[in-house]
Amino acid sequence: MSIEDFEPLETRGDVVLGIDLLSRRYAIGLQGKGELLSLSAHVDYSVETWRAHGWTALHAYALKEGYGVFWQHDNGALARWDLDAEGKMTYVGFIRSANEIADLERAAQTDLDGDGLIRLETEGSIALVLNADTLEYAIADIETGQILELSAHVNQSASDWLIHGWTALHAYDLGNGYGVFWRHSSGSFARWDLDAGGIMTYVGHVRSQAELADLERASLTDLDEDGFIRLEWQGDVALVVDPETLHYAIGLVKTGEILQLSAHVDYSVETWNSIGWTALHAYELGDGFGVFWRHNSGSYARWDLDAGGIMTYVGHVRSQAELADLERASLTDLDEDG
Repeated sequence: MSIEDFEPLETRGDVVLGIDLLSRRYAIGLQGKGELLSLSAHVDYSVETWRAHGWTALHAYALKEGYGVFWQHDNGALARWDLDAEGKMTYVGFIRSANEIADLERAAQTDLDGDGLIRLETEGSIALVLNADTLEYAIADIETGQILELSAHVNQSASDWLIHGWTALHAYDLGNGYGVFWRHSSGSFARWDLDAGGIMTYVGHVRSQAELADLERASLTDLDEDGFIRLEWQGDVALVVDPETLHYAIGLVKTGEILQLSAHVDYSVETWNSIGWTALHAYELGDGFGVFWRHNSGSYARWDLDAGGIMTYVGHVRSQAELADLERASLTDLDEDG
């Protein structure tokens, strides 16, 4: 099989799906090398055979140690094949969630499902994406399908930003506009604030853990991808939100562990907020931990937990004296009065 006998089915990138015109089988074209890779997974790769069973191969893309092929069935189902560097199948399976599609699109930098977007993150209704046509950064409202081009009078090409060491990690809602969070290859972070039309209103470096925690708390997003949505930034024990479940948890900052609160109740932030309660702080308490809560009415409550996160006590904080005792024990400004 030679490159002259290859008909590409996609046009962008160095790794493209195509058809070997001699055998009428799917193959992968390595455009940069001028080579073709036969798919040798001991199955019949005839295009006609696969189409007879309802399957069409849509895209090929590079993986760390091989290649992937993305498939769509006539009934709308999606599947993926992972192949080694020689084209032998190492994994085959259905794609069962939008998150899995987004993870693949981010890794492949390819619009696999044909919706015009390359999703770079999986959580939330506001997502950082690449425009599949221009490969420029944009913000997508997942619920409405609206795409907000970033019109900050600068080039938004992802490849151009990478040349300068910057990668956009997340987009998030800021009430009257949006934020975009960036990481530099040196390890530093930056933020853009944008108005509702995508015009930049602020740009600056994120210069402290306090500022980072404030941004994560406001956006409920793990911006620096350390496994925590930090709601406070001081101390080795911090109140966090688990980015996978969006449930309150305790972050043990030194070890990177998340201690799930296992008091047989729903710890969803949304659930607690809907009944007026917001968790403010976590702190060490002897052999366990404490969590301090504030209600919209202005009242406070405390939970005492053992070392495994099991609740041992819950009650209202009924006096300034009790509040002072808790602040003294935890060395934390629990009511945030300064």
